[in-house]
Amino acid sequence: DTVSPNNASSFAVASGWSQNASNSPALTWATVTDPLPSSGVNRIEVGLSNTVAGGNQVAGWFSLANNITTYTFTGLASLTECTDYYPSIRIFDDVGNVSSVVVSSPYKVDTVNPPDVTITSILNDNDEDNSPTITWSVSNDN
Repeated sequence: DTVSPNNASSFAVASGWSQNASNSPALTWATVTDPLPSSGVNRIEVGLSNTVAGGNQVAGWFSLANNITTYTFTGLASLTECTDYYPSIRIFDDVGNVSSVVVSSPYKVDTVNPPDVTITSILNDNDEDNSPTITWSVSNDN
């Protein structure tokens, strides 16, 4: 067997945001295969990178069983707010051939609530619908 396994297909991150800096959103992909002549899929590896090229600069490569189709990184440390993180996946067959690395769209971490809105004035309109006019200061989120 000199043929690499097929690349992971339908590799995706469940959400573009995570409110937990220690865990990624769920990653999913289709069942992986090894084309003929096949030695069979040995394992799946997932990594996490802070570059669009993907890889394992942040976490991984973590080995998974050959029949797994979902994964969530846990125990991540020091992820930076509003930074893109790119999950990656690669497939190994039983003789060591490896697929290309497939990189999903990124997700960002946002654990900080936006600041409270400050109401700056309330004016009672004396028109027929009695709707007050409310003004507030603009709040900025990271």
